[in-house]
Amino acid sequence: GAKQPERAKEYGRTCRMIGGVISVILAVTYFLGAGALMRLFFVEEEIVAIGVSIMRVIIFVVILQIAQVIYMGCLRGAGDTLYTAIASTVSVTIVRTLGSYLFGYALGLGITGIWMGVIADQLSRFIFANVRFRQGKWTEIKI
Repeated sequence: GAKQPERAKEYGRTCRMIGGVISVILAVTYFLGAGALMRLFFVEEEIVAIGVSIMRVIIFVVILQIAQVIYMGCLRGAGDTLYTAIASTVSVTIVRTLGSYLFGYALGLGITGIWMGVIADQLSRFIFANVRFRQGKWTEIKI
């Protein structure tokens, strides 16, 4: 940033675009190669099938996680550490826990449902970070 808020925002957006490309590459790899990747570690088809269903969920985790990590990093780097700590704590302890319980147990989706709770966590962190980044208040923090 170097006291240049617009430049800091542009760098953040550029990093987000680079991260977006990386997340798409990983998502395609996970989607097309899920079975082959699982068979590197397991021979039992039932286990492979469970692993493939989890990897299909992880595709969404990866896309959201890369974006939120970049935005949260921009915010932390600018000194907006209290906001990022609160957002992460709420996401991990409340959203992930409730989401995992809801999808995994209440809706009966098992291990795949538990991973859907992780998606809920990553989605909430992405929303928290994206909203805060777009507001631009983080560029006004004095370190």
